Amino acid sequence: MFSLRTHLLISGGIFALILLMGIGGNALQAAGVIKHPEALQTPMKIIFLTIFIAFAFSLVPTMVKLFVAGQTRIGNAEEGPIRFIEAHQVAIIWAIWIIWIAGMAIATPTMIRSGFFNDLGASVGNPEAGDARPTPAGTAN
Repeated sequence: MFSLRTHLLISGGIFALILLMGIGGNALQAAGVIKHPEALQTPMKIIFLTIFIAFAFSLVPTMVKLFVAGQTRIGNAEEGPIRFIEAHQVAIIWAIWIIWIAGMAIATPTMIRSGFFNDLGASVGNPEAGDARPTPAGTAN
């Protein structure tokens, strides 16, 4: 595993990428560079989901190392549970990652069945965009 500083840089860099992609995409759309943003909706969902998952996974070692460093700084480094966590940081990180992977293995088929990856930008109640769903009460087409 890398040092705490390296993990902080990795997590911060991925977070900055998420922000820059959002800001950049909005700027491109506002400038008219992207003519049909609905065509990019599904690919961008997949890209942002993938980057968000990488960000979430990068936070696990960051938080474990930050916790151990904080406990050491306040003088608890010699306490039994803290020594155990410090000695088994890699195993703890892998255990959390494995639980998350199992959760994603359960959630992904449901996301696919519910249409998360195949909504091509049709707005609610807009038959011209291929959406036959009714318009919510109180809104106009």
